[in-house]
Amino acid sequence: MSSKYLQKAFDTPLVLSAGYLLFSIALFIISPMFPYADNRFYTLLYGCAAVIFFVVGYRAYISRVGGDYTVYSGGSTRLDAVIILACFANIIYYVPQINSALDYYGFSVFDSFNDIGMNYLTKDELIEDLGYQTLGPVYSILNILAFLQIVAFVVPVFKWSEIGSIAKILTIVSAVVVMFFYISIGTMSGAFYIVVLSFSGWLASQYFGNLDRVDSIKVAVAKFTKIIRYGLAVGFAFFLFMVFNLSSRSERINVNLPLLYDDGSVIYRIFGHRIGDGIGLALAYISHGWYGLGKSFEVDFLWTQGLSFSRVLTSYYYRFAGIVSEPIPLSYPVRQENLTGYPPFSYWSTAFPWLASDFTFAGALILMALFGAFYAKMWVGAVREGCLVSVTLFGLLTIGALFLNANMQITDNKMLMLAFMALCCMYPFRGVINRAIMA
Repeated sequence: MSSKYLQKAFDTPLVLSAGYLLFSIALFIISPMFPYADNRFYTLLYGCAAVIFFVVGYRAYISRVGGDYTVYSGGSTRLDAVIILACFANIIYYVPQINSALDYYGFSVFDSFNDIGMNYLTKDELIEDLGYQTLGPVYSILNILAFLQIVAFVVPVFKWSEIGSIAKILTIVSAVVVMFFYISIGTMSGAFYIVVLSFSGWLASQYFGNLDRVDSIKVAVAKFTKIIRYGLAVGFAFFLFMVFNLSSRSERINVNLPLLYDDGSVIYRIFGHRIGDGIGLALAYISHGWYGLGKSFEVDFLWTQGLSFSRVLTSYYYRFAGIVSEPIPLSYPVRQENLTGYPPFSYWSTAFPWLASDFTFAGALILMALFGAFYAKMWVGAVREGCLVSVTLFGLLTIGALFLNANMQITDNKMLMLAFMALCCMYPFRGVINRAIMA
């Protein structure tokens, strides 16, 4: 009996992440772009296969979870100190950039929200040099310590009942600062990171400490429906934020793809043109990666020698190899642009053709199974052991899982990739780290 309840607890993040990916496929099928999509059958078949491999890998690891494990629990002044340090790292990293961003736009603090669409159009130009201009070498140091920016959102929520007031206040201040910076430059990614990382910490906290006895397992799993409802509520709230953000952008952006509904559709009749555009773009954000994936099936395989799956690592490789020109690897999405005109860096193509350029499409499916197993391993480490490294990696991997239908979010984002590598290096020493922090 207990194994059935335990399985439900272990499957919670799988239900949320795999369910979201399948939902994005369903949105693609009913979207305005579907009739114009290339290779629709192969796109749907491959998308479903990728989700299945992800589920199989996840379940395969869960089926081998043993009964012996070490529990790391309790709060301490050291835990508070780590959280305070992580929050200060975020504040030091972003506050000067907020000030420079406002100077760049000529806005006051509150005016920065008046025209998010224009902010978005200039964000790439702004971000490119902003960190170095405002922080100098400190910017490079904080990039190396990027894992602290992940810790600042996952760990405090996971340990909320055990940390002190100062740590709680700084966690909130840090979240507000980071959220404000990303919203003020018109991009939604930073807000999404905060929401996902915080929800991941909360999700793990709902099960941690309750999976060791039959009675406590039943109590914990009784929260399953509530957790799914909360997850849907958080997702819907973020969707509304996307609609608001994108409706502000839509007047500034020329949409050349069939992403929006016809002017006479019920969405425009009910919500008007601006909000209707926001809803259409928000739905397209979730689903148009599958449209791009179909484009990649138009070209043959050309091995990119491990240079496509991570723009961050590729950039470092070019730098250390002394390759000044930094040529763009001829991945599936890059080569299909010459044939179809679909821009691979302005729009999305899912994560799969980027992986397939290095590992083939069949190899990308195997990687999905491995990713599912690793994701499950971090979840089990978080909810059974209370491991701070595992719960932080779990939050980071959740971002990756929820972006599979869009792009290689972790490996293409410098902060996330550096954080991922640092946390993976810490993982073999997780026992020492947890005992040192929570002693």
